[in-house]
Amino acid sequence: MIRSMRERRIREGLVEKVEEMLRKVRSKVRVGDGLGRGLAARGIRQGCPASPVLFNIVMMDLEEEMSKVK
Repeated sequence: MIRSMRERRIREGLVEKVEEMLRKVRSKVRVGDGLGRGLAARGIRQGCPASPVLFNIVMMDLEEEMSKVK
């Protein structure tokens, strides 16, 4: 996704923010009435407002790759 954003000449400051957002994803698991310790996770957090835009970028790449295949 990051490579694709750079290839599409998306402003570097925005690319860096997306990278930071992806690096800082943590999840906690509820155990009974408490929360477990934080776990490293991958991807975009559920409900993130940026996810539709990032999804569209990935889909554009997929569409371009599929159009190369006969």
